[in-house]
Amino acid sequence: MGSLFWITILTILLAAAIWISVLFSHWKRAALARLRDGARIVQTSAGPIECAILGEGPAILISHGVLGGYDQGLAGVASGFCGGRSYRFIAVSRPGYLRTAPEIGKTPEEQADAFAALLDALNIEKAVVAGISGGGSPAMQFALRHADRCAALLLISAATECVPVAQPGARVLFLRALMQMDFLSWCVLALARRLPRLVFHSILSRDELRRMRDSRVRANLLRILDSTAPFTARRPGCMIDGNSLASLAPLPLSSIRVPALAVHGTSDAIVPFASIERTAAVIPGARLIPIQNGSHFACVLGSESLSAEVNRFLDKELR
Repeated sequence: MGSLFWITILTILLAAAIWISVLFSHWKRAALARLRDGARIVQTSAGPIECAILGEGPAILISHGVLGGYDQGLAGVASGFCGGRSYRFIAVSRPGYLRTAPEIGKTPEEQADAFAALLDALNIEKAVVAGISGGGSPAMQFALRHADRCAALLLISAATECVPVAQPGARVLFLRALMQMDFLSWCVLALARRLPRLVFHSILSRDELRRMRDSRVRANLLRILDSTAPFTARRPGCMIDGNSLASLAPLPLSSIRVPALAVHGTSDAIVPFASIERTAAVIPGARLIPIQNGSHFACVLGSESLSAEVNRFLDKELR
Protein backbone atom coordinates (compact mmCIF):
# COMPACT_ATOMS: atom_id res chain seq x y z
CA MET A 1 0.00 0.00 0.00
CA GLY A 2 2.81 2.36 0.90
CA SER A 3 4.68 1.66 -2.35
CA LEU A 4 1.56 2.26 -4.42
CA PHE A 5 0.99 5.60 -2.69
CA TRP A 6 4.49 6.86 -3.48
CA ILE A 7 4.32 5.59 -7.06
CA THR A 8 1.07 7.53 -7.48
CA ILE A 9 2.61 10.69 -6.00
CA LEU A 10 5.69 10.42 -8.23
CA THR A 11 3.50 9.84 -11.28
CA ILE A 12 1.45 12.94 -10.50
CA LEU A 13 4.61 15.03 -9.95
CA LEU A 14 6.12 13.77 -13.20
CA ALA A 15 2.94 14.56 -15.12
CA ALA A 16 2.83 18.04 -13.56
CA ALA A 17 6.47 18.65 -14.48
CA ILE A 18 5.84 17.60 -18.09
CA TRP A 19 2.73 19.78 -18.27
CA ILE A 20 4.60 22.81 -16.89
CA SER A 21 7.50 22.18 -19.28
CA VAL A 22 5.13 22.10 -22.25
CA LEU A 23 3.43 25.33 -21.15
CA PHE A 24 6.80 27.07 -20.68
CA SER A 25 8.14 25.88 -24.05
CA HIS A 26 4.97 27.08 -25.78
CA TRP A 27 5.23 30.48 -24.05
CA LYS A 28 8.88 30.97 -25.02
CA ARG A 29 8.33 29.99 -28.67
CA ALA A 30 5.31 32.29 -28.88
CA ALA A 31 7.16 35.16 -27.18
CA LEU A 32 10.15 34.92 -29.52
CA ALA A 33 7.88 34.66 -32.58
CA ARG A 34 5.91 37.70 -31.43
CA LEU A 35 9.13 39.67 -30.97
CA ARG A 36 10.33 38.70 -34.45
CA ASP A 37 7.02 39.66 -36.04
CA GLY A 38 6.73 42.96 -34.16
CA ALA A 39 9.82 44.64 -35.61
CA ARG A 40 12.03 44.71 -38.66
CA ILE A 41 15.76 44.73 -39.32
CA VAL A 42 17.07 47.89 -40.97
CA GLN A 43 20.40 47.71 -42.77
CA THR A 44 22.48 50.73 -41.74
CA SER A 45 26.07 51.89 -42.16
CA ALA A 46 26.65 50.76 -38.56
CA GLY A 47 25.18 47.31 -39.23
CA PRO A 48 21.69 45.75 -39.02
CA ILE A 49 19.53 47.37 -36.34
CA GLU A 50 16.16 46.11 -35.14
CA CYS A 51 13.36 48.62 -34.74
CA ALA A 52 9.60 49.00 -34.82
CA ILE A 53 7.98 52.07 -36.34
CA LEU A 54 4.57 53.24 -35.20
CA GLY A 55 2.49 56.19 -36.37
CA GLU A 56 3.04 59.17 -38.63
CA GLY A 57 4.35 62.65 -37.96
CA PRO A 58 7.50 64.11 -36.39
CA ALA A 59 9.97 61.39 -35.44
CA ILE A 60 10.67 60.32 -31.85
CA LEU A 61 13.47 57.76 -31.45
CA ILE A 62 13.14 55.75 -28.22
CA SER A 63 16.31 54.57 -26.47
CA HIS A 64 14.98 51.89 -24.11
CA GLY A 65 16.24 50.97 -20.66
CA VAL A 66 18.09 48.00 -19.20
CA LEU A 67 16.36 44.61 -19.71
CA GLY A 68 14.34 46.11 -22.57
CA GLY A 69 14.25 46.08 -26.34
CA TYR A 70 12.09 47.73 -29.00
CA ASP A 71 9.04 46.31 -27.20
CA GLN A 72 9.86 48.35 -24.09
CA GLY A 73 9.74 51.48 -26.22
CA LEU A 74 6.36 50.45 -27.60
CA ALA A 75 5.15 49.75 -24.06
CA GLY A 76 6.05 53.32 -23.15
CA VAL A 77 4.10 54.61 -26.15
CA ALA A 78 1.09 52.46 -25.21
CA SER A 79 1.12 53.95 -21.71
CA GLY A 80 0.07 57.27 -23.26
CA PHE A 81 3.20 59.05 -22.05
CA CYS A 82 3.26 61.21 -25.16
CA GLY A 83 -0.51 61.67 -25.18
CA GLY A 84 -2.73 61.45 -28.22
CA ARG A 85 -0.72 63.54 -30.68
CA SER A 86 0.48 62.07 -33.96
CA TYR A 87 4.15 61.17 -33.90
CA ARG A 88 6.32 58.69 -35.74
CA PHE A 89 7.76 56.53 -32.99
CA ILE A 90 10.97 54.65 -33.78
CA ALA A 91 11.40 52.04 -31.05
CA VAL A 92 14.90 50.65 -31.42
CA SER A 93 16.51 47.58 -29.87
CA ARG A 94 19.84 48.87 -28.62
CA PRO A 95 22.98 46.76 -29.26
CA GLY A 96 22.87 43.39 -27.54
CA TYR A 97 19.10 43.43 -27.16
CA LEU A 98 16.92 41.04 -29.14
CA ARG A 99 18.12 41.06 -32.78
CA THR A 100 20.56 43.99 -32.71
CA ALA A 101 24.11 42.62 -32.47
CA PRO A 102 26.29 43.73 -29.53
CA GLU A 103 29.11 44.71 -31.89
CA ILE A 104 27.08 47.64 -33.24
CA GLY A 105 27.65 49.66 -30.08
CA LYS A 106 29.29 48.73 -26.79
CA THR A 107 29.55 52.31 -25.53
CA PRO A 108 26.98 55.12 -25.31
CA GLU A 109 28.95 57.01 -27.96
CA GLU A 110 28.81 54.10 -30.40
CA GLN A 111 25.12 53.61 -29.72
CA ALA A 112 24.45 57.29 -30.41
CA ASP A 113 26.24 56.96 -33.74
CA ALA A 114 24.13 53.87 -34.48
CA PHE A 115 20.99 55.96 -33.87
CA ALA A 116 22.22 58.46 -36.45
CA ALA A 117 22.95 55.65 -38.92
CA LEU A 118 19.42 54.32 -38.39
CA LEU A 119 17.91 57.74 -39.12
CA ASP A 120 20.03 57.89 -42.30
CA ALA A 121 18.72 54.50 -43.43
CA LEU A 122 15.14 55.60 -42.73
CA ASN A 123 15.67 58.93 -44.55
CA ILE A 124 14.78 60.90 -41.44
CA GLU A 125 16.59 64.20 -41.07
CA LYS A 126 15.85 64.96 -37.40
CA ALA A 127 14.23 63.26 -34.45
CA VAL A 128 13.48 63.80 -30.82
CA VAL A 129 15.49 61.26 -28.83
CA ALA A 130 13.83 59.84 -25.72
CA GLY A 131 16.14 58.11 -23.26
CA ILE A 132 14.42 55.75 -20.82
CA SER A 133 16.29 54.68 -17.67
CA GLY A 134 19.57 53.06 -18.82
CA GLY A 135 18.96 54.41 -22.33
CA GLY A 136 19.51 57.94 -21.06
CA SER A 137 23.26 58.02 -21.65
CA PRO A 138 23.09 57.03 -25.36
CA ALA A 139 20.31 59.59 -25.80
CA MET A 140 22.45 62.35 -24.30
CA GLN A 141 25.40 61.29 -26.45
CA PHE A 142 23.13 61.60 -29.48
CA ALA A 143 22.28 65.17 -28.43
CA LEU A 144 26.00 65.91 -28.01
CA ARG A 145 27.42 64.14 -31.06
CA HIS A 146 24.57 64.69 -33.52
CA ALA A 147 23.01 67.95 -32.41
CA ASP A 148 22.01 68.77 -35.99
CA ARG A 149 19.91 65.58 -36.08
CA CYS A 150 18.41 65.99 -32.59
CA ALA A 151 15.19 68.02 -32.45
CA ALA A 152 14.97 67.69 -28.66
CA LEU A 153 16.09 65.51 -25.76
CA LEU A 154 13.57 63.75 -23.54
CA LEU A 155 14.89 62.02 -20.40
CA ILE A 156 12.46 59.56 -18.77
CA SER A 157 13.58 58.22 -15.38
CA ALA A 158 16.97 58.39 -17.05
CA ALA A 159 20.33 57.26 -15.71
CA THR A 160 22.59 60.22 -16.48
CA GLU A 161 25.43 59.57 -14.04
CA CYS A 162 27.59 56.62 -13.03
CA VAL A 163 25.49 53.94 -11.31
CA PRO A 164 27.48 52.14 -8.58
CA VAL A 165 27.61 48.36 -8.84
CA ALA A 166 24.95 46.96 -6.53
CA GLN A 167 26.09 44.76 -3.68
CA PRO A 168 25.06 41.10 -4.04
CA GLY A 169 21.99 41.22 -1.82
CA ALA A 170 18.82 39.19 -2.26
CA ARG A 171 17.36 41.48 -4.94
CA VAL A 172 20.57 41.52 -7.00
CA LEU A 173 20.94 37.74 -6.79
CA PHE A 174 17.32 37.33 -7.87
CA LEU A 175 17.84 39.60 -10.89
CA ARG A 176 20.95 37.65 -11.87
CA ALA A 177 18.96 34.45 -11.68
CA LEU A 178 16.26 35.97 -13.87
CA MET A 179 18.84 36.84 -16.52
CA GLN A 180 19.99 33.23 -16.61
CA MET A 181 16.64 31.45 -16.48
CA ASP A 182 13.75 32.18 -18.82
CA PHE A 183 11.65 29.75 -16.80
CA LEU A 184 11.93 31.99 -13.76
CA SER A 185 10.90 35.05 -15.77
CA TRP A 186 7.89 33.12 -17.08
CA CYS A 187 6.88 32.34 -13.50
CA VAL A 188 7.23 36.00 -12.48
CA LEU A 189 5.07 37.14 -15.41
CA ALA A 190 2.40 34.58 -14.57
CA LEU A 191 2.42 35.64 -10.92
CA ALA A 192 2.21 39.32 -11.88
CA ARG A 193 -0.97 38.72 -13.84
CA ARG A 194 -2.64 37.00 -10.90
CA LEU A 195 -1.15 38.88 -7.95
CA PRO A 196 0.19 42.17 -9.34
CA ARG A 197 0.42 43.95 -5.98
CA LEU A 198 2.66 41.18 -4.65
CA VAL A 199 5.08 41.42 -7.60
CA PHE A 200 5.19 45.22 -7.76
CA HIS A 201 5.13 45.84 -4.01
CA SER A 202 8.88 46.42 -3.71
CA ILE A 203 9.06 48.41 -6.97
CA LEU A 204 6.33 51.03 -6.66
CA SER A 205 5.79 53.78 -4.14
CA ARG A 206 2.93 53.59 -1.66
CA ASP A 207 0.88 56.10 -3.68
CA GLU A 208 1.41 54.08 -6.86
CA LEU A 209 0.36 50.84 -5.21
CA ARG A 210 -2.96 52.47 -4.37
CA ARG A 211 -3.33 53.46 -8.03
CA MET A 212 -3.06 49.81 -9.09
CA ARG A 213 -6.81 49.56 -8.54
CA ASP A 214 -7.02 51.28 -11.93
CA SER A 215 -6.98 48.64 -14.68
CA ARG A 216 -5.06 51.00 -17.00
CA VAL A 217 -2.23 51.33 -14.49
CA ARG A 218 -2.02 47.55 -14.10
CA ALA A 219 -2.02 47.11 -17.88
CA ASN A 220 0.83 49.61 -18.28
CA LEU A 221 2.92 47.88 -15.64
CA LEU A 222 2.32 44.45 -17.13
CA ARG A 223 3.34 45.70 -20.59
CA ILE A 224 6.60 47.01 -19.16
CA LEU A 225 7.21 43.73 -17.35
CA ASP A 226 6.44 41.75 -20.52
CA SER A 227 9.10 43.78 -22.32
CA THR A 228 11.82 42.25 -20.13
CA ALA A 229 11.27 38.63 -21.19
CA PRO A 230 12.57 36.27 -22.40
CA PHE A 231 15.59 37.49 -20.49
CA THR A 232 18.16 35.44 -22.38
CA ALA A 233 17.32 37.34 -25.57
CA ARG A 234 18.35 40.55 -23.78
CA ARG A 235 21.30 39.33 -21.71
CA PRO A 236 24.14 40.62 -23.98
CA GLY A 237 22.64 44.12 -23.91
CA CYS A 238 22.28 43.97 -20.14
CA MET A 239 25.97 43.10 -19.85
CA ILE A 240 26.89 46.06 -22.06
CA ASP A 241 24.70 48.40 -20.02
CA GLY A 242 26.04 47.09 -16.72
CA ASN A 243 29.63 47.79 -17.75
CA SER A 244 28.75 51.14 -19.26
CA LEU A 245 26.66 52.49 -16.37
CA ALA A 246 29.21 51.40 -13.77
CA SER A 247 31.99 53.32 -15.51
CA LEU A 248 30.07 56.26 -16.97
CA ALA A 249 32.32 59.32 -17.07
CA PRO A 250 30.86 62.79 -16.43
CA LEU A 251 29.40 64.18 -19.64
CA PRO A 252 29.93 67.73 -20.94
CA LEU A 253 26.28 68.50 -20.28
CA SER A 254 26.77 72.25 -20.63
CA SER A 255 27.58 71.59 -24.31
CA ILE A 256 24.09 70.21 -25.03
CA ARG A 257 22.37 72.83 -27.13
CA VAL A 258 19.06 71.13 -27.91
CA PRO A 259 15.82 71.67 -25.96
CA ALA A 260 15.68 69.19 -23.06
CA LEU A 261 12.93 67.93 -20.77
CA ALA A 262 13.52 65.52 -17.89
CA VAL A 263 10.74 63.65 -16.09
CA HIS A 264 11.60 61.71 -12.93
CA GLY A 265 9.99 60.32 -9.80
CA THR A 266 11.15 61.88 -6.54
CA SER A 267 11.09 58.46 -4.84
CA ASP A 268 12.99 56.60 -7.55
CA ALA A 269 14.98 53.89 -5.77
CA ILE A 270 16.85 52.79 -8.91
CA VAL A 271 18.04 56.12 -10.35
CA PRO A 272 18.06 58.68 -7.52
CA PHE A 273 16.15 61.89 -8.15
CA ALA A 274 19.18 63.89 -7.02
CA SER A 275 21.13 62.71 -10.08
CA ILE A 276 18.60 64.08 -12.56
CA GLU A 277 18.43 67.32 -10.56
CA ARG A 278 22.16 67.75 -11.07
CA THR A 279 21.86 66.88 -14.76
CA ALA A 280 18.97 69.25 -15.47
CA ALA A 281 20.75 72.06 -13.62
CA VAL A 282 23.72 71.85 -15.99
CA ILE A 283 22.02 71.36 -19.39
CA PRO A 284 21.30 74.88 -20.68
CA GLY A 285 17.58 75.65 -20.59
CA ALA A 286 16.60 72.14 -19.48
CA ARG A 287 13.31 71.72 -17.65
CA LEU A 288 12.72 69.11 -14.94
CA ILE A 289 9.27 67.78 -14.08
CA PRO A 290 9.37 66.02 -10.70
CA ILE A 291 6.72 63.38 -10.08
CA GLN A 292 6.03 63.60 -6.39
CA ASN A 293 6.38 60.26 -4.58
CA GLY A 294 6.97 58.62 -7.96
CA SER A 295 9.01 55.45 -8.42
CA HIS A 296 11.26 54.50 -11.32
CA PHE A 297 8.09 53.59 -13.25
CA ALA A 298 6.18 56.78 -12.47
CA CYS A 299 6.45 58.11 -16.02
CA VAL A 300 4.62 55.20 -17.64
CA LEU A 301 1.68 54.73 -15.31
CA GLY A 302 -0.72 56.73 -17.47
CA SER A 303 -0.88 60.18 -15.83
CA GLU A 304 -2.95 62.45 -18.10
CA SER A 305 -1.50 65.62 -16.58
CA LEU A 306 2.04 64.38 -17.25
CA SER A 307 1.14 63.45 -20.83
CA ALA A 308 -0.22 66.94 -21.35
CA GLU A 309 3.05 68.46 -20.09
CA VAL A 310 5.11 66.29 -22.42
CA ASN A 311 2.79 67.12 -25.32
CA ARG A 312 3.25 70.85 -24.72
CA PHE A 313 7.03 70.44 -24.78
CA LEU A 314 7.00 68.37 -27.97
CA ASP A 315 4.49 70.65 -29.70
CA LYS A 316 6.65 73.66 -28.96
CA GLU A 317 9.88 72.05 -30.19
CA LEU A 318 8.43 70.23 -33.22
CA ARG A 319 6.15 72.93 -34.62
